[in-house]
Amino acid sequence: MEEALQVTPAALSAMKLGASHYNQVFHDSTSFIQRIVNTKRLQFYFAVTNQCIMRKIGVLLFPYTHSSWKRQIHASEASIPLTPAEDINTPDLYLPFVGIATYIIFCAMGYAVDASYDMQHISRPVVCSIAVVAVELIGFKLASIAFGIAGPPLLEIVGIFGYKYVSLCVALLLSLIHPIAYYMALAYVAAAFGVFIMRTLNPLLIPQTEQRRAGMLSESGVDQTGKALMARTYFVFIVGISQVAPMILLGLFRPAFFLLQRPGETPVIAG
Repeated sequence: MEEALQVTPAALSAMKLGASHYNQVFHDSTSFIQRIVNTKRLQFYFAVTNQCIMRKIGVLLFPYTHSSWKRQIHASEASIPLTPAEDINTPDLYLPFVGIATYIIFCAMGYAVDASYDMQHISRPVVCSIAVVAVELIGFKLASIAFGIAGPPLLEIVGIFGYKYVSLCVALLLSLIHPIAYYMALAYVAAAFGVFIMRTLNPLLIPQTEQRRAGMLSESGVDQTGKALMARTYFVFIVGISQVAPMILLGLFRPAFFLLQRPGETPVIAG
């Protein structure tokens, strides 16, 4: 028995060779991922706390009560913005990703109570969510080029537009009460998210210094900067209004919690 448990030199050499090969593959894979994805940048957008998440949800649902939308920067490094945990106005990626995952889970739970449940019902909200994100990114970039605007970084755009799934989840929760409550909540969160988008993009695309400069130039009769400022204002307004359509589209995959049979009621089957 003891002889069977002994490790021969050949086996030990093979183990060392395998471990060395594994370490080399792991190092190469990690280096490849780091070349494609800036992990330090991702860590910045995932630097969140429970307190900042709750505050962010409050801003999403009640953007009218939030007063200051200007991004904060470090006192010592003027070019480095504060993390999402330090500044409520800094977009993060944690909440959008959690919102998308929760939205898909809600849709799956809703279809699970439907007699016509099918695995394709789960794939539909997944594909639709990916398509909406892709179309919004492409559309925003093309519109930015058309208006001559240098928009925020790509990851920030994903985070800003991805917050809509958090608002959708709030509306989906209210579908537990009644369909009318869901539709009313969907209309409210869509309007609130449009306001959130406009107020978030406004200080990013239309800095206060440029607004003051446009005012001084317009007084002296030079209105070129004023026209550029007006174009950016229209751009922000269009982007905010355009958020209503994808939210309604995503809302079509709402869970059918209100289809559950209640005492004294006959089963209701979704069409």
